[in-house]
Amino acid sequence: MGIKFHLIGRVQGVGMRFYIQALARRYGLTGYVKNERDGSVRGVFFGPAKVLNLALDSLKKDHPGAIKEFHQTSFEDTASYDTFKITY
Repeated sequence: MGIKFHLIGRVQGVGMRFYIQALARRYGLTGYVKNERDGSVRGVFFGPAKVLNLALDSLKKDHPGAIKEFHQTSFEDTASYDTFKITY
């Protein structure tokens, strides 16, 4: 299963991508995260549904950066990633 996420607010310049990568590693998820030109952050987590929910809960609550909006979309896992990457 996969989850696309989009973070809007003060999410660049606060270590958000590295924090998300650490979350993915902690929960054994694959996928990617990247900064967008509009100042937001987008990414995808792939993994078991239960673990995805734990990672998303941590993402919503634990980072000290100000997230004003958090959007997520579930979809079937059709991609294959063997790790979690920060893309540029």
